[in-house]
Amino acid sequence: MKETIGKKSTAGHDLGTAHTSSPIEEYQRIASGGPLNKEGIKNIGKFPQGIKYVGYFLFGSLGAMMIIGGLLNFL
Repeated sequence: MKETIGKKSTAGHDLGTAHTSSPIEEYQRIASGGPLNKEGIKNIGKFPQGIKYVGYFLFGSLGAMMIIGGLLNFL
C-alpha cells in the first residue's frame, strides 16, 4: 500500500524528546537567565517584612491605578 504524505504514522517516533535548534538559542538561554526557579517562588513568604510590604504597596498601587484609570475612562 502506498503511503501519502498526510498519512504518515508517528507511532515509531518519540515526539516528546524531539529537539529543534535555532541559531540564537544559546543567546536566548543566557539572556533569559535560565529556567524558572520554582524553589525561589516557594520562598517568597520567607522574605523580610519590609520587602514584602514594599511589594504589597507597589502591586496594590498598580492595581489601584488600573481601577482608577478604568473608572475615569468612562466618565
